[in-house]
Amino acid sequence: MSIHTENPPRGLRALLNPAGALTLARFPLSVVFIAVADRLELALAVYLLGITTDVIDGRVARWTGTTSQAGAVADGVADKVFQGTVAICLVAARAMPAWWLLLWFSREVVGVLLTPLLWLGLRRRPERLRKANSLGKATTVMLALACIATMIPGPHLALVLSVVTGALGVATAVSYGLREWRPEVGHLPRNHGATRATGRR
Repeated sequence: MSIHTENPPRGLRALLNPAGALTLARFPLSVVFIAVADRLELALAVYLLGITTDVIDGRVARWTGTTSQAGAVADGVADKVFQGTVAICLVAARAMPAWWLLLWFSREVVGVLLTPLLWLGLRRRPERLRKANSLGKATTVMLALACIATMIPGPHLALVLSVVTGALGVATAVSYGLREWRPEVGHLPRNHGATRATGRR
């Protein structure tokens, strides 16, 4: 059963709960990964722990009724910091070539190129609910699998998964850009009091 409060905390106070602790754990785990990146067995264990916190933090937040805008923002930032740290460390440890970074983060690269489109869409309909679509979720899963494959024997599998991640990332970024210009089903004008987006959580 979810626990709801009449006046939910905001800002950093919104992270003082089990879900927030799981989200924030990815920051120290990033530091730990840096320390063990040259020992791939330990690095893999740290990575699996990190993605586990990513999988369950949103569920814990919903179960405990502690979802918040701050939690959604922190979750996104923690993901980028953790995944980015892992990727750079793996390149430094020569576990993967540097050009794989373009595949792993193609969603972000194309997203930057589409920033004007995304910004204009946000200005036009700031109240529109924006959540990860099926392509976005598939990209996240495929990136995790590519990371895992890079840390275990079998470089060909890691390359295949990285290429698939890159293709899905491009498709995701394009789909998000197109979404900003498609009419939203049941879309209400701004003066009808539509609820603003709350992110992934």
